[in-house]
Formats: sequence, structure tokens, C-alpha cells
Amino acid sequence: MDPVSQHTPLFAGGIESVTGSLEVDTGLRDIRTAVATMINTVVADEEAIVSWKQTGGPGVDDRRSAYITLYVWKHAANTGVAGDSAVNVSWMALGK
Repeated sequence: MDPVSQHTPLFAGGIESVTGSLEVDTGLRDIRTAVATMINTVVADEEAIVSWKQTGGPGVDDRRSAYITLYVWKHAANTGVAGDSAVNVSWMALGK
């Protein structure tokens, strides 16, 4: 019997200072969903878009826990250019 409930997901999260991108160890084995949002005022009206994607862990590479990379993008340029000022990003992930 699996000791981890299949119905109640585990939670991971934190606040990170991100300049461009930052890889974070979630401590989860499998990510079902995640969310990331900037928690401080936009820096110089540039960094305004935050996104994430799973970049490591089971099914991706040999690491035992799942990693996500947090990305901060320049909004003013609107061209997919990474931010170059540090901003605080709050993230959380649900999984098992």
C-alpha cells in the first residue's frame, strides 16, 4: 500500500529572489500543478511576467525530486527577453 494518499496532494512552496531564471528543488517526487507569481513591485517597469516549467526530477533526469525553473520576463519589451533585475517570486507546487 502506498503511504502517500492518492487523493490529498503534498504541498511545496517558498519565496525566491530571481534574476532571469532560477532552478528550485520542490522536494516532491511528481508535480501535478504549480504556480509562480511576482510579489514585489515591477522593477523599472520591465520585469512583469513570471512563468515556470519542470526542468528536473523523475521522468526528466536522474534527480530524485522534481525541480522547477522560475522565469522572470521583461514585459515592456514583450519579446521573450529574460529580466535582468532581481525580483521576489512566490511559488507553490502540488504533487506527491
